[in-house]
Amino acid sequence: MTDDQSYDDTMALGRQLGAAYQDVTGHPIHVELITHLIWRWLREGYSVDALLEECVRRAREDAGAPVEVPVPVPPGPTPAPTPAPHPSALQGPLRLAQDGACVEDDTGPVLPVLCHFGDGLALYARDPAWAEAELDAMTAAGYHGVRTWTVLRGAYWERLGRTLTPEDAGYWEAGAGFAAALTRRGLRWLVSQGDLMAHSGGATDRRRFMGWLAETLRRAGGLDLVVGVDGGNESWQNGEDDPARLREAVDAFRDVLPVPIWSLTSPPGEERAELDAYAGSVYDVHGARGGHVWDKIRHAFSIPYEGRPACRLGIQSEPPGPGPMVSVTEHQEELDAEAMALLTAQHLLCRQISVYFSSPGVSVRARGEFLQQPGFREAPAIARALPPDLMRFATLCHGGARWRGTRVLAVPEGSELRCDHAIAADGRFVCAVYGPPGRYTVEIERACDLRVLHPAWAQLIDAGRRAVGDRLVVEITKGRLIIGRIIT
Repeated sequence: MTDDQSYDDTMALGRQLGAAYQDVTGHPIHVELITHLIWRWLREGYSVDALLEECVRRAREDAGAPVEVPVPVPPGPTPAPTPAPHPSALQGPLRLAQDGACVEDDTGPVLPVLCHFGDGLALYARDPAWAEAELDAMTAAGYHGVRTWTVLRGAYWERLGRTLTPEDAGYWEAGAGFAAALTRRGLRWLVSQGDLMAHSGGATDRRRFMGWLAETLRRAGGLDLVVGVDGGNESWQNGEDDPARLREAVDAFRDVLPVPIWSLTSPPGEERAELDAYAGSVYDVHGARGGHVWDKIRHAFSIPYEGRPACRLGIQSEPPGPGPMVSVTEHQEELDAEAMALLTAQHLLCRQISVYFSSPGVSVRARGEFLQQPGFREAPAIARALPPDLMRFATLCHGGARWRGTRVLAVPEGSELRCDHAIAADGRFVCAVYGPPGRYTVEIERACDLRVLHPAWAQLIDAGRRAVGDRLVVEITKGRLIIGRIIT
């Protein structure tokens, strides 16, 4: 099967499942279910007939039976939020460097790490103090901003009590208030339209909404607030699969507020053709959640190394993450603080803006829930330990024999260990070392000064100057980062 055939077949299956679900329930299929079904088709060998049967069964359940969801903590009194100082706020608008090699703000190259706060606006519309308390936690942790949806609709969000549409009373006031809350904390907004394409009445409605939204946010802070925009969340299965129609909506936003970082939506998978079809100035991807943690980390590297999409830079807008509301995730038990920090570092090494994703990042159900998530503090901390111009490093390679003479760390033949490198023209390098838990020995193939970084500690340990042929013993549970400079 060719890439084009795989892409077309996936799109056709998505439409078929969506139609079967809507015939029973009267409303579009929700994102979590269709992602689960397509995963089974792609990775577990389920037949189309079996998937349709399961889809209809689930639709009947959704139409008649209550769905168990986490119960939110009763409101109760909430103290007035006291924003903590931001440890590393962005300065000025975030944009692509002139040569497109990295993202930068007014200080130069930066490594953006955002926190997914999917129903943050919906929560703010109901309980501003609760939403602002979660924003305080993100500020103190050092996130540069949030990815938050502007439209939420359908049975899934009705049962969670977090629907959000432009027709709601106070919608635009809530949007302006949420924007102001972000601005007070030095946070930015990656503005994702969620279910807009499934909700709107047509192209004119979409363009009108996007224009109004852009004007609201222009007044609230403009490019010092909005870090990026898309046309919807997984829109190919959520109301619109035509890139041209999505582009019309995004253009309507950017005609008012010309944000430099934008995409149309995240595609069904990670193949180049589908990433390119829905890309804008960057590609958008929902990272693979199958396999062990080392498989998840490797997938992030495979996109720029093997797939090579047309855009050099990307956004990992919904990568693997902890918690029951992050669907279709194998080996959730492996996603501890070390794994989440290492995954964040790998995104940045692979020239991808990283978004920390977790169960409350889909829908926060209890006060302070973000603070309880593995890696919530460690993900932004690891970025501050990396070279800020890491995305600009010119060479991506791994530690296998194919890269003999370029690689710094050589992986033994047949080993499951991975050593994914980013190497700059001036000899600086960052290497993600990961694999199944164990004790490994790697050979130094190019003389270098190096330091070892444990992802969960974000503390560099000097490993000194190493000569060609020296051996470095690395004992890992999830992985390590090796940072150094080649000696010529």
